[in-house]
Amino acid sequence: MGEELSRIRIGLLGPVEVWHAGASLRLGPPMQRVVLALLAVDAGRAVPVERLVAALWDGQPPDRAAGLVQSYVSRLRVVLRPAGLAVTHRPGGYVLDLEPGAVDLHAFRALAAGSGTAPLRAALDLWRGEPLAGLPDTGPVERLRSGWVDERIGVLEERLDRELLAGRHREALGPLVALAEEYPLRERPLALLLVALHRSGRRAEALARYDRARRLLADELGLDPGPALAELRARLLRDDPDLTPAATDPAGDGPPRMLPHNVPDLPGRAAEVARLVALADRTSSAVVIAAIDGPAGVGKTALAVRAAHALADRFPDGQIFCDLRGSAPVTDPGAALHAGAALHALLRSVGVPGHRIPADVDERAALWRTELAGQRVLVVLDDAADAAQVRPLVPGTPGSLVLVTSRRRLATLDGAVAVSLTGT
Repeated sequence: MGEELSRIRIGLLGPVEVWHAGASLRLGPPMQRVVLALLAVDAGRAVPVERLVAALWDGQPPDRAAGLVQSYVSRLRVVLRPAGLAVTHRPGGYVLDLEPGAVDLHAFRALAAGSGTAPLRAALDLWRGEPLAGLPDTGPVERLRSGWVDERIGVLEERLDRELLAGRHREALGPLVALAEEYPLRERPLALLLVALHRSGRRAEALARYDRARRLLADELGLDPGPALAELRARLLRDDPDLTPAATDPAGDGPPRMLPHNVPDLPGRAAEVARLVALADRTSSAVVIAAIDGPAGVGKTALAVRAAHALADRFPDGQIFCDLRGSAPVTDPGAALHAGAALHALLRSVGVPGHRIPADVDERAALWRTELAGQRVLVVLDDAADAAQVRPLVPGTPGSLVLVTSRRRLATLDGAVAVSLTGT
């Protein structure tokens, strides 16, 4: 029986279907397929008769509605019996005796929780059209359908966001145009599209699309774009170089390669570069932190980036760069990143999907340490405000090197090797 059940697949992300040994079963009329769909949504768990009645007749059930449900279930049992699939009656209702993973909805959700872009592509490939297609448009059915469509859009947005994070803006551009035009009031696909256009050398077009979206939001909802979208427009206007990251692994799901471009020459800093490179030898037994301090314009970032490029091959699990904006005025909209925001950016850089990132800062820090455990990663934390901003961002296990730059000497950052710069 277990082998038979392993060959069964139920599809809800499109017309409701059951496949057994490669063949599609004849499931009967739409009302009968509604019952199957509701049972498959909660595969392995009891579905109350009242919920089935509501989905079938939308609050206006006929006389003997429970008897009609029993009739539909009886016919489904006949249809499903050759596949070895049973519908049983328990005190809480009817149960479809099947592992949830055999239902495409649950497989979609499991894949969508994965890291990288490949699981998200696989999740989206499970969709065959409008979910629950061909079923009566009762309120409960429509609520399920619209909720799943929202889930799909969110996963598609996340996948395209990761494509941009991996440097594949040209590949993401077409799908982003289609998504933004299909859902013109959603701000996230528009923001991703603006970034993709900017990186494709089409900044004027990106600004024009922003203005069109602003007018649409005002006309349709009487609203202005949200602060994140407004800030993105400001960054586009000033041609913010941070909107164009360094190229990443073209394979797409490899380790992050986020270092800015290398400085071709760094006069007078050979000794400091050599000192930072030598620190990498200690990472086999501990996390090593180098805190580079000095006044504005002395070359702290250039030194850190130069050393990071020299060491890149020794940290095959990734090279990560995060601008902490510690020297920005507090009145600046882009003022210093608090630890929670920095952790969000770092977790995204190693492929953790947004919906998996907890809200609590301590939980984010724990997840960050978990993601880096057992890996050899080089992390550049540029322009730190103080040691408190940096502490939650430090990996917890040996193998990683952290290069921190700051205008202040971070004397209270435990274990950090100070590298102080003055004018050359």
